[in-house]
Amino acid sequence: MTVAICIKCGTRKHGALTPCPECQFDPEENEDKAKSMILTDHFLSLDDLDGIGQRIRTGQAVKYPEEALADYVRMFEQGSDRAPKAVFFGCIVAGLALLCLGVYLLVRLIEKIL
Repeated sequence: MTVAICIKCGTRKHGALTPCPECQFDPEENEDKAKSMILTDHFLSLDDLDGIGQRIRTGQAVKYPEEALADYVRMFEQGSDRAPKAVFFGCIVAGLALLCLGVYLLVRLIEKIL
């Protein structure tokens, strides 16, 4: 499941578009949804997310990548809940790389057993 940070209070949560368990903020506006999609482990490491969460909790500003923000806002304006193509294809490539690694490790394990 996706690890995300609430854009209002900085709490770690599961799912970008889910209500925050701490402050109950539920992203409904397109820009809020877009920001919520960016503050996930699909874009950032867990350490980076925790750092951003800390910034939000202490009232500091968070800078969002303009192009990614615009892409997601456009996606939500069009009524789509699917990620932009670049994110989709990036996930496919990462999945295939993990599959190849798994097959490689399985073959190595079988070779050791035999």
